[in-house]
Amino acid sequence: MRKLLSVLLCLLFLSVGAISLEFPIMDECSGEYSEELFSISNITNAHAAEPDVFKDYYEASNNREGKIVCAPSELETNIDNECEALKNPIFSFYNPGTGRSHLSPEGEKNEYVLCTRELSTSVRRSCPGGSEPIISIYDPIENHVAEPGYYEWQVCGQLFKNASLAYNFTMEGNTDFIQDGKIIDNEETVNKSSTTEEDSYPLYSVVQNNSLISGVVGSSTHPQKTSIQLLNDITNIEHSYERSHNLRWFIPFTTGTYFDIEDRLSLIADNNFLTQFNPNFAFFLAEEILVRITLNVVNADIVNDLELGSGVHNLIIRNVGEEHEMSQVEINVSEE
Repeated sequence: MRKLLSVLLCLLFLSVGAISLEFPIMDECSGEYSEELFSISNITNAHAAEPDVFKDYYEASNNREGKIVCAPSELETNIDNECEALKNPIFSFYNPGTGRSHLSPEGEKNEYVLCTRELSTSVRRSCPGGSEPIISIYDPIENHVAEPGYYEWQVCGQLFKNASLAYNFTMEGNTDFIQDGKIIDNEETVNKSSTTEEDSYPLYSVVQNNSLISGVVGSSTHPQKTSIQLLNDITNIEHSYERSHNLRWFIPFTTGTYFDIEDRLSLIADNNFLTQFNPNFAFFLAEEILVRITLNVVNADIVNDLELGSGVHNLIIRNVGEEHEMSQVEINVSEE
């Protein structure tokens, strides 16, 4: 049986480079800033809501005029109860449809969230280089908002790009390198640019010998480029992604073959792999774990109802007396 020649060496780099961007506050988003983040009731001391709520809003008595906070067209944002896989919650609202909602820069504080793939935010007194202020906020947790600079706290936006993972390891003996089901020669260097919808995702790159397999399996975000180098027994795999946030990579190190990797691709693509009771690449996936507990007592009645959720519970069983010559048993959960 062949074994790993040395201890597994894993290097994970999430190299993030930011580019400068703007978030203009306008009557209507257009041109290169056509993405609507949310609307505000005024440029100072304002509530925040969905884009249409304050789009044409005007209150003559207080000279208040609604505006739209706009973003670069490529951001792809939406407001929902939760963000889909690989999207990042950057703002939350108590009720964004009524216009009576404060905004929170904490992405999961309230029921409704503003989601996007490429944008990350932080609250600071001044925005650092590579980021731009989106709005200012009276309180860094949740409150009224205004144009940048009006309040002390600035909500800064930063656009992420160029995330990559490099993974180096050594495997002993005759090995095969497999990328998406194709065996690559050991002397060959692979550089694959994924640009067409016909490519199969998630893309995986693994090395196997007669008993072990290891490598990198990507998330459901399409990789832009994968580079693999095989020099003797040393394998280097690098996956690069462009302008993506909240990426997931899985690094299998297990017995098995690449067929065991392919067997999990649909779960990974649907973001259901980690929801399994025992997520793994080469062993049985338990569909449901049923725990049965039997209390065997003679001439006794259980005198209370108890409902338990999942988790670990300390149960206290007490004999609380007799009734009609039957012991009365009470079961409760310990508070300790």
